[in-house]
Amino acid sequence: MRASAAVVLLLSAGCAGTEGTLLVRHDAAGGAPAVAESPYIPASDVRWFTQLDGAVDVERDAELFYLDPEQQDADQLATLRARGRHYFCYLSAGSVESFRADAKDFPDSAVGNVLTGFANERWLDVRDATVRELMARSRCTPPIPASI
Repeated sequence: MRASAAVVLLLSAGCAGTEGTLLVRHDAAGGAPAVAESPYIPASDVRWFTQLDGAVDVERDAELFYLDPEQQDADQLATLRARGRHYFCYLSAGSVESFRADAKDFPDSAVGNVLTGFANERWLDVRDATVRELMARSRCTPPIPASI
């Protein structure tokens, strides 16, 4: 799958506990780019692959992977890094998915309507302090800088 990585990578970071590379936006995105120790800036024609269900296939012919952090094994992610590949994590921001480990932690008063087309996902009231605290504990690290 090919697409403009600059759009896809606007708010992305490596998965938790895996020391993934922080991705940065291209200068064309405007504003100051996020800074990482060794920032990875993909080419506009980067070969990328999305896999949000199940473990990643490390044999895939792609340079950049878009993954769900709760579906991935640290060893597989280490293999991707060892092969010079990069990944960024899916992050559900502003909604809660009933199958996630933290779903029961959100206060009932902050859980809203079902997202159209996603029966297991509901909107969250992000004005709620508990919601913001839980979302700050995202499995994607490092935290997304406020400058993005």
